[in-house]
Amino acid sequence: MQLLLICVIACAIVIATVILISIVKKISAKLEVLHAAQHTKFTISITKNIFIALISLVGTILILSTIPAFQNVAFSLLASSGIIVTAIGFIAQQLLLNIISGFFLQTARPFVIGDTIKIEGAEGKVEEILLYYTILRTTTSSRIIIPHSLLQTTMIENKGNK
Repeated sequence: MQLLLICVIACAIVIATVILISIVKKISAKLEVLHAAQHTKFTISITKNIFIALISLVGTILILSTIPAFQNVAFSLLASSGIIVTAIGFIAQQLLLNIISGFFLQTARPFVIGDTIKIEGAEGKVEEILLYYTILRTTTSSRIIIPHSLLQTTMIENKGNK
């Protein structure tokens, strides 16, 4: 009876893992359609692969933890991956902040491509809005790259599409 319960739980975990992976793939496909730039697609692809790996790892650990003989291995893997994820998160903190700010920026849309904006003394026409930074073209044809984390914390003057 206990073996049957373990099998049912393991199957439920596998199904949940497969569903989560398919959701991540659908979201990344929609993001790739929205962002036509090649380097943005590359970033989305890397992010998708990281999420799939994390979901697979958590699913594997959960399956191992349901089997009594592998519980010690599962808890060791869980502890190790927690330490690794914490280290990676600490190292990539600024990049993750820019990516998250980019998602919020895409949702709020305080400006669009073609608008002239002014931020912290820099003024230019919005040329590209990428996943973690925005590119402005100044009147002297120089390019200004603004990280999205700065756009989230600074006042933006939008002069519209001129």
